[in-house]
Amino acid sequence: MTTDTTKTLRALLGPAPDAPIRIIGLMSGTSADGVDAALLEVTGAGPDTQWKLLAFQGTPFPSEVRNEIFGLQDPDEDDLLPRLAHLHALLGEVYAEAGTAIARASGLKLGTDIHLIGMHGQTVYHATGPEAPQPPVSLQIGEAQVVAERTGVGVVHNFRPRDVAAGGTGAPLVPLVDWLLFHSRQVGRLCLNVGGIANFTALRAGGSVNEVVAFDTGPGNMLIDALARRATGGRAQFDEDGMAAARGTVLPMLLEELLRHPYLLQTPPKSAGREEFGDPFVRHVIERAGGVGERGARWDDLIATATAFTAHSVAEAYTRHAAGRAAIHEVIVSGGGARNPTLMRMLGQAFEPRPVVSSAERGLDPLAREAVAFALLANETVNGRPGNLPVVTGATRPVVLGSFTPGGGA
Repeated sequence: MTTDTTKTLRALLGPAPDAPIRIIGLMSGTSADGVDAALLEVTGAGPDTQWKLLAFQGTPFPSEVRNEIFGLQDPDEDDLLPRLAHLHALLGEVYAEAGTAIARASGLKLGTDIHLIGMHGQTVYHATGPEAPQPPVSLQIGEAQVVAERTGVGVVHNFRPRDVAAGGTGAPLVPLVDWLLFHSRQVGRLCLNVGGIANFTALRAGGSVNEVVAFDTGPGNMLIDALARRATGGRAQFDEDGMAAARGTVLPMLLEELLRHPYLLQTPPKSAGREEFGDPFVRHVIERAGGVGERGARWDDLIATATAFTAHSVAEAYTRHAAGRAAIHEVIVSGGGARNPTLMRMLGQAFEPRPVVSSAERGLDPLAREAVAFALLANETVNGRPGNLPVVTGATRPVVLGSFTPGGGA
């Protein structure tokens, strides 16, 4: 991005280049449970970034929206294309309302007090690995034009495709922000996010941003959530407080088999999604357990095994692919998984003697991390700075991420 383009973008936002700007980050992840909105005040960019979280709130998706997101995973539907197009527009309305709601709750005015929105969108297809069809693709939906029109605020969106175009996996993108938030001269940290997919950023004590080790480790809550939905006939969308896993018994032979999944053995850079760990994988897990019922496993045992699978796959990923480059002293967990006591206990056992703590203990709401990240990545974009880390994604070069849709006229 040229200097002139950067100046033009900053001029569109209103405040002087060295003045603070307020940014809303909007994020909905692979769990498809709702939109997280984080409102930040930001000064500077890159290593000089200073930020303050002004507000955070989550808005659950209406059940019909969530069901439609999951329904798009069925490739046999004849009406898939019109459903995708409709959901793209509908999610724009949902994201716009989430941005409007956090502004209203904060007593701030969109377009006057709030200057920018960074919107990740909803991932519906991600295939960028070595086995993926060519050309690689990462598709997020949610119409940014709708968000800009409804809010009157400029929107940075479509973050991942530029990294993919530059030869990267398009994920994870949060590691740059992890480094900005948590790097330390004295303490090595593993910043673990457990959403639908689990990913971590390993930060060596005193390490530079180009020494970060980060990748998607495999399933986070995705398998656990799917089993919880099946176990309750859809009444529960996740294993609340890890209670089912706590009641269950881990099935050692099944766990051992799951830990041989080909994705876990791939060398980074790599990224994962529902293509690897969605419904077909869930059905496979149930099959390998011998089904559920009198001759098969109990649901609680399957959920316990899935929870152990997430914990062990994360720990093995660190040992196999990161330990030699980034010694760590603690594990900081964010995402929905940080609110699952059974998963946190299993992670603690897997990483012993290193402490495993929620990011709340380090000053960041565990559910806010990714929304905060995309607000800060939007800030990098409008300042003309790259938002990807080639050492993480495998891209051939650092690139400025995303597209910009101007606001105004709300």
